[in-house]
Amino acid sequence: MKKIIIFILLLTMGEAFADSNAIFIMYHRVGDARYPTTNVTVEQFTEEMQYLHDQHYNVLPMADIITKLKHNETLPDKTVGISFDDAFDTIYTTAWPILKKYHFPFTLFVATEPLDKNFKGMMTWAQVKALAEQGVTIGDHSVTHGHLATANVATLEKEIMSAKERIYQETGQQAVLFAYPFGEYSLNFPKLLAKLGFLAAFTQITGAVNAQSDFYLLPRIPLNQHYADLSRFKQLLQIRALRVSDLTPAEPVLQQNPPIISFKISDPTITAQGVNCYDASGAALQLDKTHVPYLTIHFKKALPSGRTRINCTAVDKKGNWYWLGLLYIA
Repeated sequence: MKKIIIFILLLTMGEAFADSNAIFIMYHRVGDARYPTTNVTVEQFTEEMQYLHDQHYNVLPMADIITKLKHNETLPDKTVGISFDDAFDTIYTTAWPILKKYHFPFTLFVATEPLDKNFKGMMTWAQVKALAEQGVTIGDHSVTHGHLATANVATLEKEIMSAKERIYQETGQQAVLFAYPFGEYSLNFPKLLAKLGFLAAFTQITGAVNAQSDFYLLPRIPLNQHYADLSRFKQLLQIRALRVSDLTPAEPVLQQNPPIISFKISDPTITAQGVNCYDASGAALQLDKTHVPYLTIHFKKALPSGRTRINCTAVDKKGNWYWLGLLYIA
């Protein structure tokens, strides 16, 4: 009888574990129309924060969300984490008063060199310290905010640890979260970040997070004024993580171009036949489904130099929307 009870409890825990889902959203600037690809308008940001509040979303510190997932603890429904990259001054002057109104915690990812050199349009260290003293989490975003995907491990460690030390010197916080500059990464990063004691690292790939996610390659939903209308915002808050395995190439920095991208659908709620993949413009990609549950994306020509983002989506029988984001660098 005890064995049956234990089995039922484990099964129940497993179901809760599988259902835990979180959305991380990211911003850069708020109310600076000069940079539309990294800016949301004040109206958009206000409307989105109002929506999170009115719809009773659980906006939690990002580190708390990660810790719960790592310990197989069930997250509350509608869990969201908010982050900002680069420490632009509008985060302090415009976004912070709105977030404070709703008591929303957030993470600020700081690249330290622009602040050390007093770059125009950036926050000051005094402002970053003021946020830290009011409970804002300060994350590591490297020293130079360079294109680091092709850097060697020694360079990566210097970029990460020097920034971590500066953040501690200025704020007294030990940064345990890292965000990849430009969202670019290589497979050199995850093991290094784990060795250096970081709890998690974040990309700029669209997707949701659950307990099976790679905690050093976590997706966030990037928002700018072209893609931040409220209807889209509402839809993106509903997505779930599409679980896959056997992804090739696993290394984002391509050794072969065009690549042949293949993966296996490992989510039991999703049929491979219902999966579709798109490029960043929304154009459908050629998806070979002849070897289900393995899917293969074929490209007719080489990918352009720089970043290529790919989104794969599916809907289960209950109407839940699943999303997988991929990044490759040519």
